[in-house]
Amino acid sequence: MPREPYNIYMKKELSDLLERSIDMELTVSDLYGLYSQLFDEDRDFWWVLCLEEKNHAALLKSARIYLNIDRLPQEALINDFNVLDKSVSAVSAKLEEYRNNPPTMNDAYAFARFVEDSAAEIHMQKVVSSQSDDRILKIFHELGRGDANHSERINGLIQKRGINA
Repeated sequence: MPREPYNIYMKKELSDLLERSIDMELTVSDLYGLYSQLFDEDRDFWWVLCLEEKNHAALLKSARIYLNIDRLPQEALINDFNVLDKSVSAVSAKLEEYRNNPPTMNDAYAFARFVEDSAAEIHMQKVVSSQSDDRILKIFHELGRGDANHSERINGLIQKRGINA
């Protein structure tokens, strides 16, 4: 059954949600890039997550550039501006704080787990790891399938390091 076309207001809202989702992925990428500089023993781990978050943003940017917004499935985006805005603000504030006053490993890794357990990141992980009959979501899945399970991977690192976070 074909999807009903979005009206002009829905298109604007989807476009805004897409932009905020891209901001979220890039902000988290910046955070993990900083971690890769701060924590030598886990540099590669954080650098890989940094690149994967950039990849999530690139997937969303590609959707914005190459797809008519009418063709973007609503499941591809979290549909709550407040959740996205709060998430981006929290990560941005912590990123600024950490640039000025480097965190302990405990604090940094606990915050990374908090970020990955946030609604915005959980949603993106579902999009890149879910199976769907929608052709566009299948493309997202194929392109992002190696980027899943950030929360599990961070939890594994926390356990490996014996961090009480």
